[in-house]
Amino acid sequence: MVTENAYGRRLLIPAFLFLAGFLLLNGCGKKEGEDPTISSYFQGRLTVDPAVDSVADYREFEIVVGQSGPDGLDTLGYAVTDSTGYFAMDVVAPQKGIYPLLISRRGVILRMDEIALAEGDTATLNATFPLGNRLLRINSKENAAVMAYKNTIALHNQMLRELVAASESYDVGEVGRVVGQSATILWSLRENFPNTLGGELAAAHSVELLGGWNASLAVERAQLIEPDNPRFIEVARTARQATARLQGPEAGIALLRSYIERVTDPDVKAALHVELVAAYMDNGQTEEATQAADEIVSGFPGTRWADWAQRAVYDFENLMPGTLAPSFSIRTWEGSTFALDSLRGHIVLLEFYRPEDPSYQNEVAVRNALYQVAGSQPFEIVSISMQPDYEINEAFYDGRQFPGIRAIAPIAPRVGDDVVALYNIHTLPRRFLIDQNGEIYGRYDGYAINAVVEDVARIALGADQPS
Repeated sequence: MVTENAYGRRLLIPAFLFLAGFLLLNGCGKKEGEDPTISSYFQGRLTVDPAVDSVADYREFEIVVGQSGPDGLDTLGYAVTDSTGYFAMDVVAPQKGIYPLLISRRGVILRMDEIALAEGDTATLNATFPLGNRLLRINSKENAAVMAYKNTIALHNQMLRELVAASESYDVGEVGRVVGQSATILWSLRENFPNTLGGELAAAHSVELLGGWNASLAVERAQLIEPDNPRFIEVARTARQATARLQGPEAGIALLRSYIERVTDPDVKAALHVELVAAYMDNGQTEEATQAADEIVSGFPGTRWADWAQRAVYDFENLMPGTLAPSFSIRTWEGSTFALDSLRGHIVLLEFYRPEDPSYQNEVAVRNALYQVAGSQPFEIVSISMQPDYEINEAFYDGRQFPGIRAIAPIAPRVGDDVVALYNIHTLPRRFLIDQNGEIYGRYDGYAINAVVEDVARIALGADQPS
């Protein structure tokens, strides 16, 4: 059903269904096994501009604060306005954080925004609809701190954009000055808004900005960030990388291990173990990375961290550069049978994707150009769609240039010949570049088609295998 009114936009779906999707995409996730731990109060008054509606009856505004949960949508707080437009609610959340806020009336979504929640905070919202381009201003100590943080980041990004637009050449010194200035402002918010979420986020972001520009200061400030900071993992990663640049890789790993000993929250401790695995892999220490991943499996059984570690161990053992690419056979889109071993002597790009992914679609032009340019070499692209719906795949192929071998991942593969399991597909797109000897040359997770192009050129020119 389509609904509309004078101050809301038309909707093709009911408001509650849109809310579910919005929160599933943007909600702050619970930590595993954690019960709600913070409570705050949210109140205010919502009215309508008399020029739009002269009847001063402001009932039926619905205000929802929510998050995505393991079993679907969790509503953390809900209220409906009375005739004066007043509303009030208690909001109970699993942890301090920034959560989605949605305001609707009579099935029409009026505004999607965010609200900062922390223990004991009281937030107030007064707004008159339609808002137009005006911001939704939520008044509280916590939300003021978050707004200051967001404004600083927005200004920083604007200055960087202006530098790029105004200069024909990349001025490293000027960029460094902007980074240093922004990092200083962000760090000051920690003192201007003490013991607030926004102040903590700003301090962590300050460390992250400094990581590539002033390693010593980044390490120094990282020591002042507490483990309960929402971005502590990012801080630990930055500090490890900065320490490695200053003192060597082993010093960076030692710092990570000191963090692991320091924290008590099991979720944070597990995330730091993941960073440890990544650190070993950065150093090319596959054996140590595998051992660290095994520690996650044994130390955090039944968690998403253990699942991640098991996948990582499989990658280390079977899908690293220099290992033989797992053999498989699959039925192609045209109905024939294709076996990977039939392309021995070719450079092969094996890719797994979803055709409806717009970011993947943006890479298709480069993919196709690669196919044409590499045509002078024995080269082939094998593309396996992870979308089981035949019609969606057909719509993707129809009228689009998509050279190479095309197939759809089988729903019920033969035992021992499951290409999805063999290549440990858990992120999309995922690509593997296989050399003429059938060995994996490179592995690429996410939107990395340009890196693939560079590596194809290296193989074609006979360059050494990357370390």
